[in-house]
Amino acid sequence: MLTGYKALITGATSGIGLATTKEFLAQGATVIGVGRDFTKVGDLGDKFIPCVCDVTKEEDIDKAVALAEEKFGSLDSLILNAGAGIASTPETITGEILDFHYNLLLKANVLFVQKCVPLLRKSESGNPSIGMTASVAAFMVDNTFPYNLIKSAVASFSRQCAQQLKGIRTNAICPGLIHTPLMPEEAWEALGTEQALQQIPSRRIGTPDEPAKLYAFLASPRASYVSGALVTIDGGWLTTHPRFDY
Repeated sequence: MLTGYKALITGATSGIGLATTKEFLAQGATVIGVGRDFTKVGDLGDKFIPCVCDVTKEEDIDKAVALAEEKFGSLDSLILNAGAGIASTPETITGEILDFHYNLLLKANVLFVQKCVPLLRKSESGNPSIGMTASVAAFMVDNTFPYNLIKSAVASFSRQCAQQLKGIRTNAICPGLIHTPLMPEEAWEALGTEQALQQIPSRRIGTPDEPAKLYAFLASPRASYVSGALVTIDGGWLTTHPRFDY
């Protein structure tokens, strides 16, 4: 349980981020949820503090961290989940597409960590931690470049933090196919066909509450000796997919 925990969660308005926010709140945490549009989030109660923020802008990140300083004075958990992707190839990639992935998926994480470390070091729970959303794409070679490239960097960054931020645990979760607004509904319908699901040993697509529960576990005292882990949550998909070792 996360009773009394103070958390900051990015990408908190939809998908895994929103599910994680709800899970943390259900387990007793107070959450600053970072996102761009809260119109569809609904009422999450008085322990939820919305923060409108574009994580690709450093001045917005500064505002979010300042809000955490003002409201909490410390942090127990930092969850970095904001994300999106644009399919490309090494032949068709543009600087604009590369910058999009780098700024949203990696640079924002680095800046949030750098700016939140002082608050995490003041954690009153004695169990401060950082969680990052990497992806099974970090270990795959397929048509989702450059998403794969940057998610591989996120996985590497999480382990770098685990080694260098003494006293602050850092882990990354690596989701497979999780039904979120990251893709249009027709794409999810195509992926849900029997033929497509043959690649997934669990024979289904995951739901956002599943990585959310994993994030809650990794932030909790039950995971107090878990750090530097890259935890796949993909129904076994990675075992059947062409891959390279990290």
